[in-house]
Amino acid sequence: NDGFSMKEWVAAVGNSVGVAWGRPSAGETPAWETVLIEMPSPPGGHVGVNVIRGRRTVSRITHRDAFNAGWRIRDIIEEVNGKKVDSSEALQTTLREALAVNAKSGRPVRFRVRRRIMVPARGMLEIAQRGMGSRGLPAVDLVQGIIKDYAIVLFMEGTFTRPGSKASADAVTALDATGAGFKGVDCLDEGVNPGVAAVVREL
Repeated sequence: NDGFSMKEWVAAVGNSVGVAWGRPSAGETPAWETVLIEMPSPPGGHVGVNVIRGRRTVSRITHRDAFNAGWRIRDIIEEVNGKKVDSSEALQTTLREALAVNAKSGRPVRFRVRRRIMVPARGMLEIAQRGMGSRGLPAVDLVQGIIKDYAIVLFMEGTFTRPGSKASADAVTALDATGAGFKGVDCLDEGVNPGVAAVVREL
């Protein structure tokens, strides 16, 4: 173990689609971390993400298995299967080779990406805004992604300043008393958090 924490995600059909590791990058500011994403079964022979033209930055997540594997919008791809990719052209070439090897031998495709660290500050989250660029992803995947990304998430009625119930107001007060940073999601606002209330009831 080289200091990375590990988490595996499995697709609905039972195949392992990804393993992600993470740790703060040595010598870098606390605003960034290095994350390793391993994809034993890339969906349909593709990674399931789009990259900004001419760059190595993820702009869109096009497949739910990619999201569940650990990919996030604005991830910056630095390595593919241990090979550094310092340009868009190098990324395309190396990725094609890695996917071809995966299709032939089943060797997992492994990525090293650079990602901004989620700061554990108090604040409200909006699923719709978070989901921009995550085309076609069900609300349940976006909610589970938030749960994975933040240590404390309060799914509540209303907002911190205008709680919609006494239970929500009491929960905010209790969390504030701990001094810990936490995120809130307004389950009543279908405009910015569509489908969240139903997902929370399911979970």
